[in-house]
Amino acid sequence: MGAGQCECAAAGLLVAEKAGLDGGQVAAAVGRGAAASPQVIEKSRQMVEGEQGVTFAAKWRLKDIRYGLALARKLGQATPLGQAALAAFQKLIDQGLGEANESRVIDVLRS
Repeated sequence: MGAGQCECAAAGLLVAEKAGLDGGQVAAAVGRGAAASPQVIEKSRQMVEGEQGVTFAAKWRLKDIRYGLALARKLGQATPLGQAALAAFQKLIDQGLGEANESRVIDVLRS
């Protein structure tokens, strides 16, 4: 679930960015609303501020995504959001950013 939250937060912040909204204000508003979770609040802040410190490396998030998707496949459960997160994080790894913070997923969605 963490990967989905991170990827969805990135996508939402990019929509706000393209609409000309202030990312910090959007992140703050989301952090006070129904979508708020510790993951969404922290990753949104990191994405907006461009924080480079590593709290959770992208390579470990990709590992977790793969485990979750394997279990879902075994159980016959469709996972469209999981597939989207897999693609985004795989692209991050392919760009040589496996050791980077998972919040850098916003950069691959931006490109």
